[in-house]
Amino acid sequence: MRSPFLRQRQFTFAQTSLIKDLIHKAFSGSGKDLVLAALRGHVTQQEREQIQAILDRDK
Repeated sequence: MRSPFLRQRQFTFAQTSLIKDLIHKAFSGSGKDLVLAALRGHVTQQEREQIQAILDRDK
């Protein structure tokens, strides 16, 4: 039986691979276009503020 830690790592790797594939196929390799598409009508003002705080912190 796999440990929860190992399962989480495999799930995270699968998510990362899926996102990279999506960016490549649907957004011509542009992560920025993926983010902009996700933000259009799909997040609340509070979520936008949280995202902005993360971006500001990571500068």
